[in-house]
Amino acid sequence: RRGAGTRGSDPIYKEAMDIARQKVREHLESKGEDVGTYTAKAITEAARKLYDAHKDKLRAHAEKVVKARESAADGLSLE
Repeated sequence: RRGAGTRGSDPIYKEAMDIARQKVREHLESKGEDVGTYTAKAITEAARKLYDAHKDKLRAHAEKVVKARESAADGLSLE
């Protein structure tokens, strides 16, 4: 569905959105809400708003996570 060069192919964006979705879930839980009553679409929409409001901070954190994951995989082999 997504073409080349879209957000879907950007690992930093994907990780930043994963972080934003987790923050949304944590916020709902801190308010005593049952996260299970919210649809994935509703959580993602709230995460997009959070991402748009804090893009630089989320992307900086996401970049660190992606780099750490990549360096942890360096030297691993399936053989």
